[in-house]
Amino acid sequence: MYSCILQIRRQILSIKTRKAAKSWQQFAGEHPRPGTAQWTILFAMRRRTLITLPAAVALAACSKPAPQRYPMKGVVVSLDEKTKSANIKHERIEGWMEAMTMEFPVKDDADWQKLKPGARIQGVVVVTGDSYHLAEVQVQP
Repeated sequence: MYSCILQIRRQILSIKTRKAAKSWQQFAGEHPRPGTAQWTILFAMRRRTLITLPAAVALAACSKPAPQRYPMKGVVVSLDEKTKSANIKHERIEGWMEAMTMEFPVKDDADWQKLKPGARIQGVVVVTGDSYHLAEVQVQP
């Protein structure tokens, strides 16, 4: 969320900087004179752009990235009922992480019921931005 706010702030600052650098005197010869119909239309179009452009930039900057899915294999070391997370010693997860032991949140109740300490499992790690969770758990014999 904080990075989203910083992106919006940078966009607004760049618009203000460009606006300050291009004063009305620089464009006096290129634009219609105030009071004419052409000037009124141009002013209305610019005003609409200045209102809609920051809104569009804000929506684009804050959109959530598509979730990435990584297959994983490992052994359940322990389970935490309170946080509904499993401590798993996993093999290397291609494209995401080296082999290690770490906590994986489990969102689906059916997947949570399959997990037992010492069980060899196979599943999918779903990564969205800064968060991740374990899904599609299968217990291996």
